[in-house]
Amino acid sequence: MPWHEAYTRYVERRFVRKLVFVAMGIVSVMTNYGTQQMLLVSDVSLGLAAFVGYLVGGQTNFFLHHTVTWRDRHPTMQGWVRRWWLFMAGNIVGAGIFSLALKVYSRTDMWPIAAFFGALGSSAIFNWLWNHHVSFAHHPLDPPEVDNNNQGGMP
Repeated sequence: MPWHEAYTRYVERRFVRKLVFVAMGIVSVMTNYGTQQMLLVSDVSLGLAAFVGYLVGGQTNFFLHHTVTWRDRHPTMQGWVRRWWLFMAGNIVGAGIFSLALKVYSRTDMWPIAAFFGALGSSAIFNWLWNHHVSFAHHPLDPPEVDNNNQGGMP
């Protein structure tokens, strides 16, 4: 394959991964919002509804990114506990970035909807970088994949 075709495929894969990242994020945000709304309709306090919605949305987000967005990096569930902790830590930091960015953008002359999407974009950029380079990165501590074809012989 010529170098330019290989490079084009590489760029397309990276672009598609970013689109999938955004789509999975939208599904997770809608899961969070839907959970909160169902709880609020059931007369649950706003704080508890927000907390449960965040937990449900976060677990949905991890599951979708683990099985869809970065499925090629970790085809088995080995090492998932470490990835989950790293993912959740990044999720919390991303929520903090969203809150701070929203506060900063809201103090400008931006329209409220533009401030919201600016803060969402700031958080999404952090989350992409964190997940791509930390949570789902190839890691030297990942357990080796099991080779079931080797039936006790020499590797």
